[in-house]
Amino acid sequence: ESSDGRIWLATSKGISVVDPNTITEIGNLPPEVNIESVKADNEPVIFGEELSADTDRIVFEFVAPGYLMAEHIDYQVRLEGFDEDWVDKNSFNSVEYTTLPAKDYVFQVRARYPGGQWSQPDYFSFRQSAHFWMQPWFWIIASLITALLVLVVVRARLNQYNRTRLQLEQMVKEKTADLETMARQDPLTNLGNRRAFDERLQHELNRCRRDGTYLSLVIIDVDYFKEVNDRYLHTIGDKVLIRLAEILNDEIRDIDYVARWGGEEFAVLITNSELEIAREASERMRERIATTLFDDLVEDMKITVSIGVASSYDYADHSSLLVAADKALYQAKSEGRNRVESKP
Repeated sequence: ESSDGRIWLATSKGISVVDPNTITEIGNLPPEVNIESVKADNEPVIFGEELSADTDRIVFEFVAPGYLMAEHIDYQVRLEGFDEDWVDKNSFNSVEYTTLPAKDYVFQVRARYPGGQWSQPDYFSFRQSAHFWMQPWFWIIASLITALLVLVVVRARLNQYNRTRLQLEQMVKEKTADLETMARQDPLTNLGNRRAFDERLQHELNRCRRDGTYLSLVIIDVDYFKEVNDRYLHTIGDKVLIRLAEILNDEIRDIDYVARWGGEEFAVLITNSELEIAREASERMRERIATTLFDDLVEDMKITVSIGVASSYDYADHSSLLVAADKALYQAKSEGRNRVESKP
């Protein structure tokens, strides 16, 4: 060791001189950090790339080559748009993120020797895309559809039941809550449910007004269905409803529409038809059901239905058409069931 603090060492290639002051200066300089690779679900990602909405996992690998204590280099990372501040990774030189929300991100990493200064960060930008149902336009359209359905329900109930304003306001709240979770298909029969039928009815009425044509509404009620359930349990009752749905689907045309209206009731839209044509079609459905054997369910079981029919020729708006068909159905039931009645 010389008087100025330098250390002289004998090496295989001659004399080497080490200046401790130089080592200290080198140690104060932070190592340069580099992002080595970025992979999303094990596939390489390029700078600025937009990741698929189905991306589950993105991994960043980085390194800061150093001549002093390379294995003890500290790292910090930050994902702008996700992390609020730098996150310590100690000596780990990789980090992963899973199921990131859809937005723009900038990943940053910096390094230092223990106790030293942090380096300038290296960065990598990318964008996580969203599923279509997370896009703003989807929620705007969904909100508009929901609002339209609420309006239809309110108008129908006003004309049909003539309830007080307080009852209607409560009904709207209840219906709004129901519409949020209601599916469009009846789970038992696989027919459209009442919500889907109301939409189809309104759509077809609008088309009729544009084209100058007419449609007919048919409401079908299974006679004495409560007795079927009480006597043979709901398992048999459900199978009867499934069989009836198959028959109705078989009887209607491709341009017509059938749905489960609720409970033991079905509704059929017969498009491009006036009242007499709809009555004939309803009579064929009634007769087909009355002559169908249900022996595979219960021996000697017979099922009949009562049917009410109304035409948009006489009742041009949604609510009055429903009320007329419902009154016709009530008349068919009060006059002995297993029959077809129409309004007017």
